[in-house]
Amino acid sequence: MVASGLTGTTYSNTGLSASTTYYYIVKAVDAYGTSAASAQAQATTQAPSSGSSIVSINAGGPAESNSGGGDNSFVADEDYTGGGPYSVTDTITIPASISTTTAPAAVYQSARQGTTTYTIPNLTAGTSYTVRLHFAELYFSAAGNREFDVAINGTTVLTNFDIYATAGANYTAVVEQFTATANSSGDIVIAYTNGAKDQPMFNGIEILGSSTSCSAVPSAPTGLTATTSSSSAIGLNWSAVTPPANCTISSYTVYGGTTANPNTVIASGVTGTTYSNTGLVASTTYYYVVKAVDADGTSAASAQAQATTSAASCTTVPSAPTGLTATASSSTAIGLSWSAVTPPANCSISSYTVYGGTTANPTTVIASGRRRHFGSVGAGQRGDASRWRHGVRCNCGRRSCGK
Repeated sequence: MVASGLTGTTYSNTGLSASTTYYYIVKAVDAYGTSAASAQAQATTQAPSSGSSIVSINAGGPAESNSGGGDNSFVADEDYTGGGPYSVTDTITIPASISTTTAPAAVYQSARQGTTTYTIPNLTAGTSYTVRLHFAELYFSAAGNREFDVAINGTTVLTNFDIYATAGANYTAVVEQFTATANSSGDIVIAYTNGAKDQPMFNGIEILGSSTSCSAVPSAPTGLTATTSSSSAIGLNWSAVTPPANCTISSYTVYGGTTANPNTVIASGVTGTTYSNTGLVASTTYYYVVKAVDADGTSAASAQAQATTSAASCTTVPSAPTGLTATASSSTAIGLSWSAVTPPANCSISSYTVYGGTTANPTTVIASGRRRHFGSVGAGQRGDASRWRHGVRCNCGRRSCGK
Protein backbone atom coordinates (compact mmCIF):
# COMPACT_ATOMS: atom_id res chain seq x y z
CA MET A 1 0.00 0.00 0.00
CA VAL A 2 1.38 3.40 -0.97
CA ALA A 3 -1.58 5.59 0.13
CA SER A 4 -4.91 5.31 1.95
CA GLY A 5 -7.76 7.61 2.98
CA LEU A 6 -7.71 9.49 -0.34
CA THR A 7 -10.97 11.33 -1.03
CA GLY A 8 -10.18 12.47 -4.57
CA THR A 9 -9.37 10.59 -7.76
CA THR A 10 -5.72 11.61 -8.23
CA TYR A 11 -2.46 10.75 -6.45
CA SER A 12 1.20 11.61 -7.00
CA ASN A 13 3.69 8.88 -6.08
CA THR A 14 6.98 10.66 -5.37
CA GLY A 15 10.51 9.81 -4.28
CA LEU A 16 10.89 7.11 -6.95
CA SER A 17 14.00 5.90 -8.74
CA ALA A 18 14.80 7.21 -12.21
CA SER A 19 14.31 4.95 -15.26
CA THR A 20 12.28 2.43 -13.23
CA THR A 21 8.90 0.86 -14.04
CA TYR A 22 6.24 0.99 -11.31
CA TYR A 23 2.89 -0.86 -11.22
CA TYR A 24 -0.35 0.30 -9.55
CA ILE A 25 -3.88 -0.78 -8.65
CA VAL A 26 -6.62 1.10 -6.75
CA LYS A 27 -9.44 -0.11 -4.46
CA ALA A 28 -12.52 1.80 -3.26
CA VAL A 29 -13.71 1.79 0.35
CA ASP A 30 -17.13 2.35 1.92
CA ALA A 31 -18.59 1.68 5.37
CA TYR A 32 -19.16 -1.96 4.49
CA GLY A 33 -15.70 -2.83 3.19
CA THR A 34 -13.17 -2.65 0.34
CA SER A 35 -13.77 -3.24 -3.37
CA ALA A 36 -11.92 -5.56 -5.68
CA ALA A 37 -8.80 -4.10 -7.32
CA SER A 38 -8.90 -1.96 -10.44
CA ALA A 39 -7.16 -3.01 -13.60
CA GLN A 40 -3.39 -2.52 -13.29
CA ALA A 41 -1.61 0.55 -14.66
CA GLN A 42 2.12 1.06 -15.04
CA ALA A 43 4.58 3.82 -15.92
CA THR A 44 8.33 4.23 -16.13
CA THR A 45 10.03 7.21 -14.52
CA GLN A 46 12.06 9.47 -16.75
CA ALA A 47 15.83 9.32 -17.00
CA PRO A 48 17.76 11.86 -14.93
CA SER A 49 18.64 15.09 -16.70
CA SER A 50 21.22 17.77 -16.12
CA GLY A 51 18.77 20.52 -17.05
CA SER A 52 15.81 21.54 -19.16
CA SER A 53 16.24 22.00 -22.90
CA ILE A 54 16.38 25.61 -24.12
CA VAL A 55 17.26 24.64 -27.66
CA SER A 56 18.29 21.35 -29.30
CA ILE A 57 19.55 21.69 -32.89
CA ASN A 58 19.90 18.87 -35.42
CA ALA A 59 23.08 19.95 -37.23
CA GLY A 60 22.72 19.47 -40.98
CA GLY A 61 19.29 17.83 -40.64
CA PRO A 62 15.54 18.33 -40.17
CA ALA A 63 13.50 18.49 -36.98
CA GLU A 64 13.44 15.19 -35.09
CA SER A 65 11.08 14.07 -32.31
CA ASN A 66 12.22 12.13 -29.26
CA SER A 67 8.96 10.16 -29.16
CA GLY A 68 10.95 7.06 -30.08
CA GLY A 69 13.83 7.80 -27.68
CA GLY A 70 16.41 10.47 -27.00
CA ASP A 71 16.84 13.16 -24.38
CA ASN A 72 14.89 15.91 -26.20
CA SER A 73 13.21 16.69 -29.49
CA PHE A 74 15.44 18.60 -31.94
CA VAL A 75 14.67 21.49 -34.26
CA ALA A 76 15.99 21.71 -37.82
CA ASP A 77 19.48 23.16 -38.29
CA GLU A 78 19.69 26.89 -37.45
CA ASP A 79 21.91 29.68 -36.04
CA TYR A 80 25.00 28.61 -38.03
CA THR A 81 27.42 30.06 -40.56
CA GLY A 82 29.68 27.93 -42.78
CA GLY A 83 29.98 24.20 -43.37
CA GLY A 84 27.70 21.90 -45.34
CA PRO A 85 25.25 19.05 -44.65
CA TYR A 86 25.97 15.35 -44.84
CA SER A 87 23.73 12.35 -44.10
CA VAL A 88 23.59 8.55 -44.12
CA THR A 89 20.94 5.86 -43.63
CA ASP A 90 23.11 3.48 -41.60
CA THR A 91 21.83 2.30 -38.23
CA ILE A 92 23.26 4.25 -35.32
CA THR A 93 24.54 2.51 -32.20
CA ILE A 94 23.56 4.18 -28.90
CA PRO A 95 25.94 3.03 -26.13
CA ALA A 96 24.08 2.12 -22.95
CA SER A 97 26.54 4.11 -20.86
CA ILE A 98 25.35 7.41 -22.39
CA SER A 99 21.76 6.51 -23.29
CA THR A 100 20.27 9.05 -20.88
CA THR A 101 21.95 11.97 -22.64
CA THR A 102 21.98 10.91 -26.29
CA ALA A 103 19.81 12.55 -28.94
CA PRO A 104 17.21 10.68 -31.01
CA ALA A 105 19.06 8.20 -33.23
CA ALA A 106 18.04 10.05 -36.39
CA VAL A 107 20.02 13.10 -35.26
CA TYR A 108 23.24 11.08 -35.65
CA GLN A 109 22.36 10.11 -39.25
CA SER A 110 22.71 13.73 -40.39
CA ALA A 111 25.67 16.04 -39.83
CA ARG A 112 27.23 19.36 -40.71
CA GLN A 113 30.90 19.23 -41.67
CA GLY A 114 33.60 21.80 -42.31
CA THR A 115 34.54 24.98 -40.46
CA THR A 116 31.32 26.22 -38.86
CA THR A 117 30.26 28.66 -36.16
CA TYR A 118 26.98 28.49 -34.25
CA THR A 119 25.79 31.58 -32.38
CA ILE A 120 22.97 30.59 -30.02
CA PRO A 121 20.98 33.76 -29.17
CA ASN A 122 18.36 34.92 -26.65
CA LEU A 123 20.08 33.59 -23.55
CA THR A 124 20.54 35.51 -20.30
CA ALA A 125 23.86 37.34 -20.17
CA GLY A 126 26.10 36.10 -17.38
CA THR A 127 24.00 32.96 -16.80
CA SER A 128 25.60 29.52 -16.80
CA TYR A 129 24.27 26.86 -19.20
CA THR A 130 25.06 23.27 -20.07
CA VAL A 131 26.29 22.78 -23.64
CA ARG A 132 25.79 19.23 -24.92
CA LEU A 133 27.51 18.34 -28.22
CA HIS A 134 26.60 15.25 -30.25
CA PHE A 135 28.90 13.40 -32.64
CA ALA A 136 29.06 10.24 -34.78
CA GLU A 137 31.69 9.30 -37.39
CA LEU A 138 29.68 8.80 -40.59
CA TYR A 139 32.52 8.45 -43.14
CA PHE A 140 35.82 7.07 -41.86
CA SER A 141 36.19 3.53 -40.51
CA ALA A 142 39.36 3.94 -38.46
CA ALA A 143 40.87 6.30 -35.92
CA GLY A 144 43.30 9.06 -36.95
CA ASN A 145 41.47 10.14 -40.12
CA ARG A 146 39.51 13.07 -38.63
CA GLU A 147 40.82 15.39 -35.93
CA PHE A 148 39.34 18.84 -35.27
CA ASP A 149 38.96 21.51 -32.59
CA VAL A 150 35.90 22.90 -30.80
CA ALA A 151 35.76 26.19 -28.87
CA ILE A 152 32.92 27.67 -26.81
CA ASN A 153 32.91 31.45 -26.37
CA GLY A 154 36.53 31.52 -27.50
CA THR A 155 37.75 28.84 -25.10
CA THR A 156 38.94 25.58 -26.66
CA VAL A 157 37.13 22.62 -25.13
CA LEU A 158 38.20 19.86 -27.58
CA THR A 159 41.58 19.68 -29.31
CA ASN A 160 42.24 17.34 -32.24
CA PHE A 161 39.04 15.53 -31.32
CA ASP A 162 38.78 12.14 -33.02
CA ILE A 163 35.17 10.83 -33.07
CA TYR A 164 36.08 7.29 -34.14
CA ALA A 165 38.79 6.97 -31.51
CA THR A 166 36.42 8.19 -28.81
CA ALA A 167 33.54 5.88 -29.81
CA GLY A 168 35.66 2.93 -30.83
CA ALA A 169 33.57 2.51 -33.99
CA ASN A 170 31.80 4.46 -36.69
CA TYR A 171 28.02 5.08 -36.73
CA THR A 172 28.18 5.26 -32.94
CA ALA A 173 26.91 8.14 -30.81
CA VAL A 174 29.32 10.26 -28.78
CA VAL A 175 28.24 12.96 -26.30
CA GLU A 176 30.53 15.68 -24.94
CA GLN A 177 29.15 18.06 -22.30
CA PHE A 178 30.46 21.41 -21.02
CA THR A 179 29.37 24.37 -18.92
CA ALA A 180 29.42 27.82 -20.51
CA THR A 181 28.29 31.32 -19.55
CA ALA A 182 26.29 33.42 -22.00
CA ASN A 183 28.26 36.49 -23.14
CA SER A 184 27.21 40.12 -22.67
CA SER A 185 24.96 39.85 -25.74
CA GLY A 186 23.19 36.82 -24.31
CA ASP A 187 24.86 34.45 -26.80
CA ILE A 188 26.85 31.23 -26.62
CA VAL A 189 29.20 30.85 -29.59
CA ILE A 190 30.38 27.38 -30.62
CA ALA A 191 33.15 27.19 -33.23
CA TYR A 192 34.22 24.02 -35.07
CA THR A 193 37.62 24.45 -36.77
CA ASN A 194 40.16 22.24 -38.53
CA GLY A 195 42.65 20.37 -36.41
CA ALA A 196 45.40 17.93 -37.29
CA LYS A 197 43.46 15.95 -39.92
CA ASP A 198 40.60 16.50 -42.38
CA GLN A 199 37.61 18.63 -41.26
CA PRO A 200 35.09 18.87 -38.43
CA MET A 201 31.93 16.73 -38.41
CA PHE A 202 29.20 17.17 -35.79
CA ASN A 203 25.59 16.10 -35.46
CA GLY A 204 23.79 18.10 -32.81
CA ILE A 205 23.99 20.93 -30.30
CA GLU A 206 21.95 21.39 -27.15
CA ILE A 207 21.78 24.33 -24.76
CA LEU A 208 20.31 23.24 -21.44
CA GLY A 209 19.28 25.27 -18.45
CA SER A 210 21.46 24.81 -15.41
CA SER A 211 20.57 21.83 -13.26
CA THR A 212 17.74 22.69 -10.90
CA SER A 213 17.83 19.88 -8.38
CA CYS A 214 15.85 20.35 -5.21
CA SER A 215 18.13 20.47 -2.18
CA ALA A 216 15.92 21.73 0.67
CA VAL A 217 12.91 20.35 2.52
CA PRO A 218 9.79 22.54 2.60
CA SER A 219 8.77 24.75 5.49
CA ALA A 220 6.00 23.48 7.74
CA PRO A 221 2.44 24.07 6.50
CA THR A 222 0.55 26.91 8.18
CA GLY A 223 -3.09 27.80 8.69
CA LEU A 224 -4.26 24.29 9.54
CA THR A 225 -7.89 24.27 10.69
CA ALA A 226 -10.11 21.36 11.71
CA THR A 227 -13.88 21.78 11.34
CA THR A 228 -16.53 19.33 12.46
CA SER A 229 -18.62 18.17 9.50
CA SER A 230 -20.83 15.62 11.25
CA SER A 231 -20.82 13.05 14.00
CA SER A 232 -18.38 10.95 11.96
CA ALA A 233 -16.34 13.42 9.88
CA ILE A 234 -13.94 16.35 10.35
CA GLY A 235 -12.74 18.54 7.49
CA LEU A 236 -9.16 19.87 7.35
CA ASN A 237 -7.82 22.91 5.48
CA TRP A 238 -4.35 24.46 5.35
CA SER A 239 -2.39 27.02 3.35
CA ALA A 240 -0.29 25.91 0.39
CA VAL A 241 3.43 25.83 1.17
CA THR A 242 5.74 27.97 -0.95
CA PRO A 243 8.44 25.55 -2.19
CA PRO A 244 12.16 26.19 -1.70
CA ALA A 245 14.24 27.27 -4.70
CA ASN A 246 14.34 24.66 -7.47
CA CYS A 247 11.71 22.55 -5.69
CA THR A 248 8.03 21.81 -6.03
CA ILE A 249 5.65 20.62 -3.33
CA SER A 250 4.72 17.16 -4.52
CA SER A 251 2.19 16.28 -1.79
CA TYR A 252 1.12 16.61 1.81
CA THR A 253 0.93 13.97 4.54
CA VAL A 254 -1.81 14.17 7.18
CA TYR A 255 -1.36 12.78 10.70
CA GLY A 256 -4.24 12.35 13.12
CA GLY A 257 -5.60 10.60 16.20
CA THR A 258 -7.39 10.99 19.50
CA THR A 259 -4.27 12.07 21.40
CA ALA A 260 -2.39 15.33 21.08
CA ASN A 261 0.61 15.61 18.74
CA PRO A 262 -0.40 12.65 16.57
CA ASN A 263 2.18 10.65 14.62
CA THR A 264 -0.13 8.19 12.88
CA VAL A 265 -0.42 8.77 9.12
CA ILE A 266 -4.07 8.90 8.07
CA ALA A 267 -3.44 10.17 4.51
CA SER A 268 -0.40 10.57 2.27
CA GLY A 269 0.09 11.78 -1.27
CA VAL A 270 -2.56 14.49 -0.80
CA THR A 271 -1.98 16.97 -3.63
CA GLY A 272 -4.46 19.65 -2.52
CA THR A 273 -4.80 21.62 0.70
CA THR A 274 -7.95 19.96 2.02
CA TYR A 275 -8.76 16.56 3.48
CA SER A 276 -11.87 14.98 4.99
CA ASN A 277 -11.28 12.50 7.79
CA THR A 278 -14.30 10.18 7.87
CA GLY A 279 -15.47 7.13 9.79
CA LEU A 280 -14.91 8.81 13.16
CA VAL A 281 -16.59 8.21 16.52
CA ALA A 282 -19.30 10.66 17.63
CA SER A 283 -18.60 13.15 20.44
CA THR A 284 -14.84 12.50 20.26
CA THR A 285 -11.97 14.98 20.00
CA TYR A 286 -9.40 14.40 17.24
CA TYR A 287 -6.01 16.06 16.78
CA TYR A 288 -4.19 16.72 13.49
CA VAL A 289 -0.92 17.95 11.98
CA VAL A 290 0.16 18.19 8.33
CA LYS A 291 3.60 17.93 6.69
CA ALA A 292 4.68 19.02 3.19
CA VAL A 293 6.79 16.86 0.87
CA ASP A 294 9.22 17.77 -1.93
CA ALA A 295 11.99 15.90 -3.74
CA ASP A 296 14.43 16.53 -0.89
CA GLY A 297 12.24 15.28 1.93
CA THR A 298 9.46 16.06 4.40
CA SER A 299 8.88 19.26 6.34
CA ALA A 300 8.40 19.70 10.05
CA ALA A 301 4.83 19.33 11.28
CA SER A 302 2.34 22.17 11.14
CA ALA A 303 0.85 23.61 14.28
CA GLN A 304 -1.72 21.21 15.69
CA ALA A 305 -5.46 21.62 15.06
CA GLN A 306 -8.29 19.81 16.79
CA ALA A 307 -12.03 19.36 16.55
CA THR A 308 -14.71 17.33 18.29
CA THR A 309 -17.22 15.33 16.30
CA SER A 310 -20.84 16.22 16.96
CA ALA A 311 -23.16 13.98 18.90
CA ALA A 312 -24.71 11.27 16.82
CA SER A 313 -28.00 12.49 15.28
CA CYS A 314 -31.37 10.82 15.76
CA THR A 315 -32.63 9.38 12.46
CA THR A 316 -35.34 6.91 13.58
CA VAL A 317 -38.84 7.46 15.04
CA PRO A 318 -39.57 5.62 18.27
CA SER A 319 -41.52 2.41 18.47
CA ALA A 320 -45.17 2.59 19.64
CA PRO A 321 -45.70 2.69 23.41
CA THR A 322 -46.82 -0.56 25.00
CA GLY A 323 -48.67 -1.51 28.16
CA LEU A 324 -51.24 1.27 27.89
CA THR A 325 -53.96 0.91 30.56
CA ALA A 326 -56.97 3.12 31.27
CA THR A 327 -58.49 2.99 34.75
CA ALA A 328 -61.55 4.97 35.88
CA SER A 329 -60.66 6.84 39.05
CA SER A 330 -64.04 8.51 39.50
CA SER A 331 -67.21 9.32 37.64
CA THR A 332 -65.40 12.15 35.93
CA ALA A 333 -61.79 10.93 35.61
CA ILE A 334 -59.82 8.12 33.97
CA GLY A 335 -56.14 7.51 34.69
CA LEU A 336 -53.78 6.33 31.96
CA SER A 337 -50.45 4.56 32.33
CA TRP A 338 -48.00 2.97 29.84
CA SER A 339 -44.50 1.54 29.66
CA ALA A 340 -41.58 3.81 28.84
CA VAL A 341 -40.38 3.45 25.25
CA THR A 342 -36.76 2.46 24.68
CA PRO A 343 -35.37 5.12 22.31
CA PRO A 344 -33.65 4.18 19.00
CA ALA A 345 -29.88 4.55 18.71
CA ASN A 346 -28.69 8.15 19.12
CA CYS A 347 -32.19 9.27 20.15
CA SER A 348 -34.04 10.11 23.38
CA ILE A 349 -37.76 10.12 24.06
CA SER A 350 -38.63 13.77 24.56
CA SER A 351 -42.36 13.42 25.32
CA TYR A 352 -45.61 11.52 24.75
CA THR A 353 -48.82 12.72 23.11
CA VAL A 354 -52.21 11.45 24.32
CA TYR A 355 -55.19 11.08 22.01
CA GLY A 356 -58.71 10.45 23.40
CA GLY A 357 -62.41 10.69 22.80
CA THR A 358 -65.75 8.88 23.04
CA THR A 359 -65.22 6.88 19.83
CA ALA A 360 -62.79 4.09 19.08
CA ASN A 361 -59.40 4.90 17.54
CA PRO A 362 -59.39 8.52 18.71
CA THR A 363 -57.51 11.18 16.77
CA THR A 364 -58.09 14.18 19.04
CA VAL A 365 -55.05 15.33 21.03
CA ILE A 366 -56.06 15.79 24.66
CA ALA A 367 -52.54 16.16 26.09
CA SER A 368 -49.01 16.61 24.73
CA GLY A 369 -45.57 17.01 26.19
CA ARG A 370 -46.24 14.31 28.79
CA ARG A 371 -43.26 12.41 30.14
CA ARG A 372 -44.96 9.06 30.93
CA HIS A 373 -48.18 8.95 32.99
CA PHE A 374 -51.34 10.96 32.52
CA GLY A 375 -53.81 10.82 35.40
CA SER A 376 -57.39 12.01 35.86
CA VAL A 377 -58.74 12.36 32.37
CA GLY A 378 -61.96 14.34 32.85
CA ALA A 379 -65.11 12.47 31.83
CA GLY A 380 -66.70 15.74 30.76
CA GLN A 381 -65.48 19.03 29.41
CA ARG A 382 -64.96 21.72 31.98
CA GLY A 383 -67.63 24.39 31.70
CA ASP A 384 -70.31 21.81 30.79
CA ALA A 385 -72.83 22.09 33.69
CA SER A 386 -74.66 18.90 32.91
CA ARG A 387 -71.46 16.87 32.84
CA TRP A 388 -70.08 18.30 36.01
CA ARG A 389 -73.36 18.61 37.84
CA HIS A 390 -72.72 15.77 40.24
CA GLY A 391 -68.99 16.19 40.32
CA VAL A 392 -66.76 17.00 43.22
CA ARG A 393 -66.93 20.64 42.42
CA CYS A 394 -69.04 22.87 40.21
CA ASN A 395 -67.68 24.99 37.46
CA CYS A 396 -70.93 26.49 36.13
CA GLY A 397 -70.11 30.09 36.74
CA ARG A 398 -72.88 30.27 39.36
CA ARG A 399 -72.91 29.95 43.11
CA SER A 400 -74.95 26.69 42.97
CA CYS A 401 -75.11 24.01 40.33
CA GLY A 402 -78.60 22.88 41.26
CA LYS A 403 -79.97 19.80 42.88
